[in-house]
Amino acid sequence: MPNRDSHASAQESGRGSAEDSSVAERDRIAYEVLTQRELEHQSLIWQTPGLSLTAQAFLLTIALGSGSSSVARIIAAILGICAGLLTMQLMDKHRILYALERAQLDLLAHSMRLPPITYLDPKTLEAAFTTSGAPGYHPIPKWRFWHNFRSMIIWQLGLGCFVIANAAIVVIVASGHASLLAK
Repeated sequence: MPNRDSHASAQESGRGSAEDSSVAERDRIAYEVLTQRELEHQSLIWQTPGLSLTAQAFLLTIALGSGSSSVARIIAAILGICAGLLTMQLMDKHRILYALERAQLDLLAHSMRLPPITYLDPKTLEAAFTTSGAPGYHPIPKWRFWHNFRSMIIWQLGLGCFVIANAAIVVIVASGHASLLAK
């Protein structure tokens, strides 16, 4: 006849199994939610400059238009400066939120013993594909030196150029040399 201790440990192991299953389900749901949030921030990182470039084109049309008054040019250029700086800040915020979610996902994936499938290194992929002799093999494009540059930095520099261009327009128009902007 089993003693009390073995019965209690059997009950605990049954309860432990149910708890383990609920923890696993909780982790799975958390992983899915974090993955969705990560994808949303990744998407927002690159939607932000696209919208900003549209605004910049509109504002530069006014700021550089020969039919615009000096006041309209200055206002449009100041708005262009604001749009550029706000976009730079927002892109960086989305990038940081993405990185935080990426780190949380990595920790959760490690604790769940998931394989590291959420990040694919292009150089590693290129090596794998070039050594593959599998039927239907399609080589991926060659990794070039400019692929080593971080896109976020390049976009921040590009947006900074818009800020500088708009600041130059403000200085030129405010100093009374708006004729320099006309044909």
